[in-house]
Amino acid sequence: MRQTSNVARSGKVSAQLNFSLRPVIHEGAEVITAFPASLPPGLLIGATIVLFMMLLAISLIDIKRLRIPDKLSLPLIAVGLALAVLSSRTAALDHAIGAAAAFLLFAGLGEAFFRFRGIDGLGLGDAKLFAAAGAWLGWQNLPLVLLLASVGGLIQALLWQKPQAQLAFGPWIALAMGLVWTSMHIMGSSGLNH
Repeated sequence: MRQTSNVARSGKVSAQLNFSLRPVIHEGAEVITAFPASLPPGLLIGATIVLFMMLLAISLIDIKRLRIPDKLSLPLIAVGLALAVLSSRTAALDHAIGAAAAFLLFAGLGEAFFRFRGIDGLGLGDAKLFAAAGAWLGWQNLPLVLLLASVGGLIQALLWQKPQAQLAFGPWIALAMGLVWTSMHIMGSSGLNH
């Protein structure tokens, strides 16, 4: 298994991470309580809190270490699939297909990039996080997650990233996942009730 080398980080990263989560939590709580009851309300709220907390932790770790730990991404996949199973057989199948397709796509792209350029482009952590997107959102929402994450990563690369520096893509996948999950519920369809 290849290991991606860590890029030396300046003290600026830790300074950038010192911000208050109070406004985020307050706004998030308002959005969560506005969700329609497609799953039992307590389950939906609990799942959303778990999802957002895990995505935040994954993002902060990936920004700092350029790694997404399995101990966060694998349980995220399991919880997404469990919610789909609780919802319906159709949802369970759609979300299982989404998780598998997402992982295979990113793992394949990462391997192709390595063979072409000789360096890691997408790590398996990114592939597992994208699989979590499939598990939580179903295969139908993966193109939107990929588009949003790619646009965010591209903007970062063009505006803020130094040439040849490694880009933490996990936060962009996490942000896209959170946006799609939130929009699914605000629009009145959890995607879990097929």
